[in-house]
Amino acid sequence: MEGIRLIKQALPDVRTILGISNVSFGLPAGAREVVNSVFLYYCTKAGLDLAIVNTEKLERFASIPPHERELAENLLFSHPPKDVPADVSNAVLLRNVPADWREQTKEQRAAVNQHYIAAIAEHFRTAKKKEKARAADLPLEERLANYIIEGTRDGLIADLEKKRGEGTAPLDIVNGPLMAGMAEVGRLFNANELIVAKCCSPRKP
Repeated sequence: MEGIRLIKQALPDVRTILGISNVSFGLPAGAREVVNSVFLYYCTKAGLDLAIVNTEKLERFASIPPHERELAENLLFSHPPKDVPADVSNAVLLRNVPADWREQTKEQRAAVNQHYIAAIAEHFRTAKKKEKARAADLPLEERLANYIIEGTRDGLIADLEKKRGEGTAPLDIVNGPLMAGMAEVGRLFNANELIVAKCCSPRKP
């Protein structure tokens, strides 16, 4: 992240690209989705232009619970641990750690890294898998907006017909729930909390 920021400061016209998932190898699957999302969020804040990432395996930043976001930020930024029990391994190294990772010794950085890897791995090994709200359980207007936000067509046609069956004119559907979905996409995108994926494939001869 710091490298991207320095590159953009010194060479603003240079474009940057980064493989996101490299940062989370070895963590539980749920932890990887969160860490990758938080990493991507801060990389884009630093000026990243293009990311290589599987968006299906990426938790949307805006939907990450605060505690899980903090776990990922602690790991990525090497924040000093707040409370270090005496019986914890490397307790001496984990105490009085400088807030700025640049000022931490090599041994301190390693101890902090191991501490937070253990914390986030333990959390996601024991945390129950989050269940997303089923589309069928949402109100119809919210479902229509959600198709835009989630970028999916599954169930869209049936719900559009249901809305038309209520007597709503097609233009009112566009200007109503669909535009509401677009507005939310714009808000999340501008806040770097939503990644709009673009796919490239070789041209066929």
